[in-house]
Amino acid sequence: MAVAAPAAYQGRVDTLLVSKGERLWGRQVEPAAEPSPETEDLLDFAAIHTFLNRGAVYVTEKENLPDGSPIAVILRYERFFP
Repeated sequence: MAVAAPAAYQGRVDTLLVSKGERLWGRQVEPAAEPSPETEDLLDFAAIHTFLNRGAVYVTEKENLPDGSPIAVILRYERFFP
């Protein structure tokens, strides 16, 4: 999630795969155990920003994602600076 949420916000996600029915509460990149007024569902955050930045969002079963993760991303590009 440390990569997915910021990358989605910055428009760098080409394809986002999200686990059906999962919730991951936190603050941008800090997962939290429970929802609170200061937290949001980071999976929703990543999905919304991927869609707003013209990326594709797919909902799938958790067993279809790598290593039991609730999310997987394919990035458009990565910036490398010399």
